[in-house]
Amino acid sequence: MDWTVDGGQKVEAWFFDDATVPRVLRCTWSDAQAQLVDCRTAMQGRQLKNNDLSRAVHLAVDRAGERVFIADAKGDRVQSFDLDGKAVGSTDPQVAPLLFPNRLRYLGGDTLVVADNDHRRLVWLRVAPGQPTELLRSLGSAAHGQARKGRGKVTDVALGPDGTLWMLAVKQGQKDGDVLVFDAQRRPVARAALAGDSDPLLLDALGNTALVGDYSFIRLNRIDAQGRDLGEFGDAAFRGELRPLQQRTG
Repeated sequence: MDWTVDGGQKVEAWFFDDATVPRVLRCTWSDAQAQLVDCRTAMQGRQLKNNDLSRAVHLAVDRAGERVFIADAKGDRVQSFDLDGKAVGSTDPQVAPLLFPNRLRYLGGDTLVVADNDHRRLVWLRVAPGQPTELLRSLGSAAHGQARKGRGKVTDVALGPDGTLWMLAVKQGQKDGDVLVFDAQRRPVARAALAGDSDPLLLDALGNTALVGDYSFIRLNRIDAQGRDLGEFGDAAFRGELRPLQQRTG
């Protein structure tokens, strides 16, 4: 899924629905109800999923440019669609070779970050409308000195506002991974201090921390820019941190 803010400052959530006829859903966040409402089909059609063997389909949304990027894992490419579901672009394997692309992050400014799973790296792509895709740079899991052997396939990434980068590098089968932390200059900082039997499955950014979805414990933990585990998301300590902000905002 992906989160966006539309022209009216409404927060939206976008989901890929892997139904008989694939579709992308768009929902609106309601502050009053503290939940997603008004979920509707944003686009639909078999062109959104080119291979039925792809069980998880990742997307990223350029709300201002009215584009949705969808990872075609089995086709080793990323396609872009307009909001009517019409294909408007695709990565070129000669320029930006991908091998089982996974999580996508649109950074604005026509920059898309792709977790290039089987190439064991992240890639930054320039995806300007109407222009060929350009490979800007890459960052491999092997560049991190604390990466453990056998955990190199890159499936997810979170980027903090200060430039901190958290990379999820996993074993074959996308199990038993490590969260590798890099600073804003992409220098290795730490391997996140997760529990020994944890199984990180996904990442997302929350302020200057990353949320790590742990499949073993079925919980979300926060990891800071130094790789320290700050505890489970939503615990008493975290609520204490939020209390001064809540008081200021009324």
